[in-house]
Amino acid sequence: MTATTTGTATEDQITLIKHLQTMNLKRLLPQEECNKEGFVTMEFDITLLQRMHQSTPAVVSLNTPTVLAGYALAVSKEVALDHPMLSQFVNTVDSTCVYNGTPVSTLNYITMAQLCVAKEFRGMGVVAEMYARFKEEYRRRGFTCAVTSVAHNNPRSLKAHLKAGWVVLSTLEYQPGEPFDIVLLDFDKE
Repeated sequence: MTATTTGTATEDQITLIKHLQTMNLKRLLPQEECNKEGFVTMEFDITLLQRMHQSTPAVVSLNTPTVLAGYALAVSKEVALDHPMLSQFVNTVDSTCVYNGTPVSTLNYITMAQLCVAKEFRGMGVVAEMYARFKEEYRRRGFTCAVTSVAHNNPRSLKAHLKAGWVVLSTLEYQPGEPFDIVLLDFDKE
């Protein structure tokens, strides 16, 4: 196993996050690679990543100070509303999702905007390390759970989320014919 260090991102690491995101964007990858390795759907420019960082810093896993093994982006509702897909996601969660009989809109949740692990670090426990740190960081900030979406045609990602304790709440389509699962991670469950 390759050693990594997991913590909250610094402002200097935003460019590393953007680079890893770009390398894994579905629109830039061959379909065969998407099917085998997974992908990220949403694209965030540096300005939005900086805004996210100011209020809700990402959790990162580093192999060295300049080699990013992975990241988990957090986004506040206020910042999410400035991105078309994130806005649609938050509005759907707030209007339709229920967890254990409670409307999610009444819970103090944080949105995980995106999770990505560099290809050479997949299968090495990086996801579990980042989720543990993410839960710790955002529980400390007063959140009780996290929500995110996972593309139906990205089974590798859904498997990783379910293995880490996420539960499927609902589905949504950002575009017709492209369903996503809305999943929730309860910070009080181990």
